[in-house]
Amino acid sequence: MAHTLESLLGETVTRASGQSVSVRSLCGKERVLGLYFSANWSPPCRMFMPTLASFYESLKDGSMVSKDNLEIIQISWDKDIEGYKESTQSTPWLSLPWEQRDKQCLPCRYFDPEIVRAYQTLRSRGEKFQVIFVSADRSEEAFQRHVAGMPWLTIPYEDSRNQAVKKHLGVDGIPMLVLVDEKGTIITMNGRQAITQDPECKDYPWHPQPIEELAPLSSVQLNENICAIYFSDGTEAGLKQGMDVLSTAASREAEKGEERDIFFFIAGEDDFSDNVRDFADLDDTCPLLVILDSPEHNVYTCSEVKVTSNIALEFVDKFFRGELTPTPIPPLCADLTVSEASAVL
Repeated sequence: MAHTLESLLGETVTRASGQSVSVRSLCGKERVLGLYFSANWSPPCRMFMPTLASFYESLKDGSMVSKDNLEIIQISWDKDIEGYKESTQSTPWLSLPWEQRDKQCLPCRYFDPEIVRAYQTLRSRGEKFQVIFVSADRSEEAFQRHVAGMPWLTIPYEDSRNQAVKKHLGVDGIPMLVLVDEKGTIITMNGRQAITQDPECKDYPWHPQPIEELAPLSSVQLNENICAIYFSDGTEAGLKQGMDVLSTAASREAEKGEERDIFFFIAGEDDFSDNVRDFADLDDTCPLLVILDSPEHNVYTCSEVKVTSNIALEFVDKFFRGELTPTPIPPLCADLTVSEASAVL
């Protein structure tokens, strides 16, 4: 465990006092380590900080666990060092030093090996697949460390095309993999999910399916698009029923290609599905069909107890005709993306 953590975080972390602490010293039998991703500019983070501090202090007093068995490391997503200092200056836990942040984007470090394997798999099969790395690193040094060993193409660090490409594609988070065909048409903005869920690249080039399984990496679509979600009981029969219910509407929409107006998902019984329910303030009714319009902060619920494919199709049509009554997403969650709300809830 110590080696793994050091490879992710580096050798040391710090306290607000400036004291340096060895990452290796935090590992061991019965040790519990929390990684807290936070940003000073984020209202949800500001709201959650006092709660976490109270929780941390109550555990560190030794009444619930040995005070030496728990530690939290804050990993900053602040936009500058001033924000980082403000968010960590009075925290009782440890933090990843600002200068180490660029080389320790944990989601990127987890995804990099996955895309390397996919790249090698596809190239070995003779597929005309190429990757162009667009950097979000904050220094030339961090960029050079990041691209070392990458088998594909990169845009130079100070090249203005880095910002131009990110702006054109609307990239607002990393890691993000956008798949584009030979004509420059976007296949999917969620290539990361495609590769993670299909490591053997059986479904290459990963054109979006009419109906997708709801998963944490679905957050891109949920945050930015109108989505119809069928919540099932998670059983094989329940999932199949959901596919049957959505199939007519989803197949019709899929014919639009990249011009889709709505995306279709089927959800089982899992933590992320529960988080989406919490985000939209939905009860535990099952099965349940809803349309989630995150951009407009609204959710629409199908009132039919027994939903058929025809009912689902009419439900979608009524939405686009403006005949459904929206339920506003709760104020706290309306200011968050689905993934942010999942972290808070």
